[in-house]
Amino acid sequence: MRKVVTVLFCDLVGSTALGEQTDPEALRALLKRYYAGARSAIERRGGLVEKFVGDAVMAVFGLPVARENDAVEAVLAAVELHEVVGRLNLRVRIGVNTGQVVAGAGDTLVTGDTVNTAARLEQAAAAGSTLLGEITQHLAADVVTTEPVEVAAKGKRDPVRAHLVTGLRPESGSPAHLPLVGRLAERAVLRDVYDDVLATSRCRLITVVGAPGIGKSRLVGQLVEEIADEAQVVSGRAVAYGEGMTYGPLVEILQQLDTPYEQVIQRSAADTIAACQVVLERAATERPLVVILDDLQWVEPAFLRLVTAISLRARAAPILMLCLARPELDTRHGTWADDVPGAVRLDLDALSPVDAGEVLRQALNGDAADEVLGPILRAADGNPLYLVQMAQHAVRTGSASIPPTIEALLNARLDSLADEARFALEAAAVEGEVFHLGSVSTLVERSSAEVEALLSDLARLQFVRPDRAQIPGESGYRFCHLLMRDAAYESLTKAARAGLHESHADWLVMTDGVLERDELAGHHLEVAAGLLRDLDPADANAAVLADRAGRHLADAGIRAAERDDNRAATNLLHRARALLIDPAARRGLIRYLFIAGYATEYNVPSIAPLLPELLDGTPVDRAMAGIFGVEEVESGLDEVEASAALLRESDDPLAIAMCRHARGMVLWPMGRTEESVSEVMAAFQDLRRAGIRLFATDIAYDLLDQAGVTMSAQERQRLIDELRSAGNDFGQVFDATVDSQEAQSRYLSGEIGAEEFSSLVGREEEACAQAGREIDQATAREVRTVLRPWVERDLRATEQGACQNLELERKTSIPEWRVDVLEASWALALCDVGSYSLALEASSQGEDRNPGRWNLVAAWACAGVGDAEGARTALALLRPHPWRPVMPRFDHRYTTGRALALLGDVPGARAALSDYIDYYTALGYHRIADRARADLAALESS
Repeated sequence: MRKVVTVLFCDLVGSTALGEQTDPEALRALLKRYYAGARSAIERRGGLVEKFVGDAVMAVFGLPVARENDAVEAVLAAVELHEVVGRLNLRVRIGVNTGQVVAGAGDTLVTGDTVNTAARLEQAAAAGSTLLGEITQHLAADVVTTEPVEVAAKGKRDPVRAHLVTGLRPESGSPAHLPLVGRLAERAVLRDVYDDVLATSRCRLITVVGAPGIGKSRLVGQLVEEIADEAQVVSGRAVAYGEGMTYGPLVEILQQLDTPYEQVIQRSAADTIAACQVVLERAATERPLVVILDDLQWVEPAFLRLVTAISLRARAAPILMLCLARPELDTRHGTWADDVPGAVRLDLDALSPVDAGEVLRQALNGDAADEVLGPILRAADGNPLYLVQMAQHAVRTGSASIPPTIEALLNARLDSLADEARFALEAAAVEGEVFHLGSVSTLVERSSAEVEALLSDLARLQFVRPDRAQIPGESGYRFCHLLMRDAAYESLTKAARAGLHESHADWLVMTDGVLERDELAGHHLEVAAGLLRDLDPADANAAVLADRAGRHLADAGIRAAERDDNRAATNLLHRARALLIDPAARRGLIRYLFIAGYATEYNVPSIAPLLPELLDGTPVDRAMAGIFGVEEVESGLDEVEASAALLRESDDPLAIAMCRHARGMVLWPMGRTEESVSEVMAAFQDLRRAGIRLFATDIAYDLLDQAGVTMSAQERQRLIDELRSAGNDFGQVFDATVDSQEAQSRYLSGEIGAEEFSSLVGREEEACAQAGREIDQATAREVRTVLRPWVERDLRATEQGACQNLELERKTSIPEWRVDVLEASWALALCDVGSYSLALEASSQGEDRNPGRWNLVAAWACAGVGDAEGARTALALLRPHPWRPVMPRFDHRYTTGRALALLGDVPGARAALSDYIDYYTALGYHRIADRARADLAALESS
């Protein structure tokens, strides 16, 4: 097992000269007295003499049972050793070091860098002195004074930081009693927010942030006790190994609300949010609902979107969303709740000395002497968890020696257990903070009744406690503290951990009712493989376990993509590819990585390095490489056509549909609109007939988005009706997108008003945000905040909307092509308000990007500043092009008319604007035509 121990090396100084000067018989008697004195000093302090080698001694403190003060006792033993050998007129040099080692059950032999470093410290020490390692010095700081030194140790690349013992500290008197409890201000904040929920019957969000053990749960528990009679409280906890496991906390909450998770967790994130909102609001109609979400720092972004969405949307129900998180929340997710009105963040610091003292007295219940209190308070440093754990150990053992760090306490508590109980605890730690009886029984190979008895004993000793099972039909438990779980896990050797992780994965696979089974099994097999490779990179079993992990993670990743959880899908699929052995299996995941990336970014640069791998594969793989590698329109069509030829004979409907979609996307900007729509629609129908949901939503979205307003209103409505009839099982994102696109057509054709249009587009924007479709969300926002005011001739609002959209997206990982679209949109808005110089400056910066868009800007802006030559040069380069997404603003006819008007060419401007009006009138988009008629009327009257 792995243990934290303190190793002491002691070597006699000048032994060679002593042998030359002393009679062998006398020398033997002297050394016997030296050995006996050394053994006595070490063993009296609880150490174990591991071996005598010549005149050197090696001792270990912490075997077979660790104590909380092993390091202190080792240092005191070193001080006594100097006194013992001094009485023999001898001198020794000593090195003492603390750290993790590996020890076999019942063995005294320990191995690891901790041992080597202790030996190097002893070799570097001067005669009659002791050198301590960093950790040892920290642990023994209360009993000895030291000076820092650096040791150039043999075999070490960098100098070792050490501490020379200079003396014993004088014994201090009893530390002052420091009374307790507090958190009054924090409790008031929680209560105020809860009272506001009652008063307003609306949802509020509060996040309590603090280090492990600082008292987050205790603070929240106080509120729960106060409101127990009037509110319903439910809770869920995230796990540290949860990448790709999105809805674990929600499942716990649904169990408490007697709601099957299958009714709420849907294939799309948006549908899940909507269903969850219904369940929570229904529960809150009976009495106020408090939802506690613990360890929020570990959750996936999709779960954070669920929390914020509920907080934003459940505005007519008394719900308190009470989140607990470590400070890592900020590192992993940033200021995630800033956009939630009324959201509160409460940061917990360490307890004051007064409050910490009161916690300690309550935990000890008066069963400790004053000399016990001070060391505990110093070691705990205001952390309530440390205070309670250390107090319980003192009460149970009666020990007056308090460990200066919580790590020493936890290892001491572990070593106080019987072997069977300890192994059960270690096996439980492999599953995590929350674990199940069935898993532990399998891992320790004992009956459920035997393991249940062991867990009952551990619960009595406050190592674990019964908890809600997360698997139907199982008995659930939870470690009383996460730090105890970590200590139990770290005590296992890597080989033992690997075997237990593998066995737990096998249990998960064979157990019914496990949510996200593949994610969990894949995680545990992945960890097992990594541990074995740490021990032996060529371990054959590690490769087998890695491949098994990869297959589970691949299945989980594909399912995540199907439910629009594309961030989790990308994480799971990349991990799977790194683990799979079979090249064909790895290649098969590339298309799903493309789909997940396409849904969130519309460009997947991470695929480019994988294309050579596809080119080495099957004809279908090579065809997919041709699709994914398309960058330029003209050459892209050739590549897609070549891929289509390879795929005609295949029976891979997803590959064929992706090829058709790619061909349609290439044909569109070439002006071959009808072919493009037909090809993309065929891809959509192919997937629908094959029963494949994956990518079908993205294809349909592109079909509507690309259609823009270049189709007539009637043609576009027919397309929308066809998609709506075919896509009734594709979820809320799909439905909101279809409704929004229909609203655009009907608004631009004059059938509905601006408010209804904005509402429907806003629903699409919200649905895309919840699903993590950032580009689609931004596109909807552009339509709502730029297209609408432009149509209504609110030019200042148009410019402000375009500028704000650009600023918002620059704060994200926005792709370059999207920057180009937004900057061009803003530049055209600047022209509309007469800020030609600014627009021209933006045009000069964008000239190396899409020339079509920036020629529009250059023509208008040059005309505005009086550069007739520049304007006409740009006008000569304009070509008809079906721009997306707000196409009326990017139409070459409109820009031509506005530029020529500024140049004084009234007939030319009239002709261009009239052509623009006739074009959109024929399509049935009368609001666009009317917008241009107003410009034409202004031109005629000037």
